[in-house]
Amino acid sequence: MLNDAYEALGEHYMTAIMPAQVRKPKQKASAEGTVRDAATWVIAELRNEAFTTVEDARAAVRRCLEEYNAHPFQKREGSRETVFREVEAAELYCFT
Repeated sequence: MLNDAYEALGEHYMTAIMPAQVRKPKQKASAEGTVRDAATWVIAELRNEAFTTVEDARAAVRRCLEEYNAHPFQKREGSRETVFREVEAAELYCFT
């Protein structure tokens, strides 16, 4: 069950919120690790750049995230982008 504010946030961004299962902490660690890796990638790429507008910064972050998602996996075929397009996008109502 989600509280009202959390549910409203998900509706606003048109995204599904799936809390980790009770007594299943492995799911949380996996998601947090991926977020950490993406943030590290973006920070490393942009550490020597200066931005004069928020829009410029957002565009640079988006570019870096697109590169991160297109980067091939080390131990299996594909990338985060291909997995999303081939597997996960079909599960999202806004892409079908």
